[in-house]
Amino acid sequence: MDAFLLGLSNLMVPSVMVAIVIGSIGGLIIGAVPGIGPAIAIAILLPATVFLDDLVSLVLLLGVYGSSMYGGAIPAILINTPGTPVNALTTYDGYALTRRGEAGRALSLAYS
Repeated sequence: MDAFLLGLSNLMVPSVMVAIVIGSIGGLIIGAVPGIGPAIAIAILLPATVFLDDLVSLVLLLGVYGSSMYGGAIPAILINTPGTPVNALTTYDGYALTRRGEAGRALSLAYS
């Protein structure tokens, strides 16, 4: 139980919280660009994490990876081009919903 509370207290440090937000927003944008997946995003950001604290850099890269997986669903739904290979099947149902005028519903379903 002590280790859990220590880990939770480490996540509440302001620099870690900023890294989560920046990583999530950056990963969402990078994932929405077709052809640039999470692996390329992490490879691009890895040299920048050399100067950061260990926990901050790990949280930043995890935020980029997690949100870029969702970001790949955005072009798959809106323009029928998957942003990441994981979202290839999203083009079938998601783009059909977009053509029916239910793009917001398709994006919210991809997030859940």
